[in-house]
Amino acid sequence: PATDRRSLDTDSTTAMHAFSKMIATGKDKKRDAILNAAYRQFSHYSFRKTSMEDIAQAAGISRALICSDC
Repeated sequence: PATDRRSLDTDSTTAMHAFSKMIATGKDKKRDAILNAAYRQFSHYSFRKTSMEDIAQAAGISRALICSDC
């Protein structure tokens, strides 16, 4: 992800709280990896500027694999 097009999100504390609850109840390693990656991306780049591709790359999986459990 290009850092020049993104800025830090001021809502990272709220995101961290929400994702920590989701991760704590997660039983699947893939789900936890996706949630952790999403939290990192949202915290660093903001929710609006993070794409599914960004999350997939951060989790080390394909974008299609994220959607496979939808």
